[in-house]
Amino acid sequence: MAELKKFEEYQLDIPVIAEPAKDQPIEIEVTTTSPKKKLRHITYLERIVVMALVVAGVALAVMTIQMRTSVNQTLTDIGQIQNEVNTTKTDITRLEQEKGELSRADRVQKIAKEKGLKDHADNIRKVK
Repeated sequence: MAELKKFEEYQLDIPVIAEPAKDQPIEIEVTTTSPKKKLRHITYLERIVVMALVVAGVALAVMTIQMRTSVNQTLTDIGQIQNEVNTTKTDITRLEQEKGELSRADRVQKIAKEKGLKDHADNIRKVK
C-alpha cells in the first residue's frame, strides 16, 4: 500500500489589523479633481488623436448630409424628366392620331371635290 508522506507544519506570519475604537469616527478623505487637473494628465499625442477623431466625425456627418442632399436632388430631377417624357409621349400619340384623321383618303377626296379638283386615277399613289 502507498504510504502517506510526513506532514510538516508551517507557521504563517499574518499581520493583525487593529480595529478602530468605536467611539472615534471614521475619517474618509475625499479628493476631487477638476477637469483642468484631469486634462493636465492627457498627453499631447492623446489630444491630437481626440481632435482628429472629432474632426473625422464632423467630416463624416457633413459628407452624409451632402450625399443625402445630392441623392434627393437627383431623384427630383429624375421625376421631372419622367414627367416631361410622359407629356411628350402623350403629345406624340395625340399628334399621330390627328395626322391619321387628317390624312384619311375619304376626307382628302371630300375636300378636293369641295374645292373643285378632279380625281385622276393614274396620278394617285399610296403613301405609307
